[in-house]
Amino acid sequence: MSAATTTQTTQSAHGILKLRGEDEATPDFLQELHTKGYVVVPGVIPEEQAARYVADANDWLKGFGRGFDINDKSTWNVENLPPHFRGGLYNALGVGHEDLLWRIRLEPGLIDVFSKVWGTDELLVSFDLPKAVAVRFISDGANFSVPLPPSQIQNAGAPWPHVDQSPLKRNMECIQGIANLAANGEDDGGLMILDGSFPLYNEFFDAHEDDQPEGGWPKFDSYHHTAKQLQWFYDRGCTWKKGQRQVLGVLGKAFE
Repeated sequence: MSAATTTQTTQSAHGILKLRGEDEATPDFLQELHTKGYVVVPGVIPEEQAARYVADANDWLKGFGRGFDINDKSTWNVENLPPHFRGGLYNALGVGHEDLLWRIRLEPGLIDVFSKVWGTDELLVSFDLPKAVAVRFISDGANFSVPLPPSQIQNAGAPWPHVDQSPLKRNMECIQGIANLAANGEDDGGLMILDGSFPLYNEFFDAHEDDQPEGGWPKFDSYHHTAKQLQWFYDRGCTWKKGQRQVLGVLGKAFE
């Protein structure tokens, strides 16, 4: 994609997103998070421990007895996997409370990061949409993605750019963490971030009031962007960026 020309814009009346109760004493590693809307936090989970989680995830998939074996590529087929959607998102089967997921949630490094993000040790875990390979763990479930033919993936693996916060909420209220458990790079699938979109979050919704559905912006904490709306971001210099290992992805971006 060619680089878009940056245009000069007027600051939104709502201003830039900030954490509720945020003060000036922001820890150093959070500066990038508050500026760009996302941050890579390396070394949150030790490499050896992450490898054990990967093995446990593969065992979970194999345990359904449908013929899947991570060591046999001929079994990397949707027929050999438990029911899922979009190539590896699991939102049933009680996956949100699997021992594997709880062990990841209780990793001291993850707890420390979110304690600093919110400024408290009294943290809660949400189970509104449990999504459960061995590539990444999401706070409300996990993504066990095995390389599958596009024909076996919902919408042929097309991205679904969105933010998981209602347009009615104008503070940084939704901060989503993804713990990538295996190495992944530019040529791998996974999280995409619309870099540069975070400071424009409020301005976007102010400028697109005519796009509100009947009854106004939805209260539901999810908003999916159209191709035309994404062009608005491109025209302001925003570009897609591949999320790397151990990322804290944050509201204000458009996610794949």
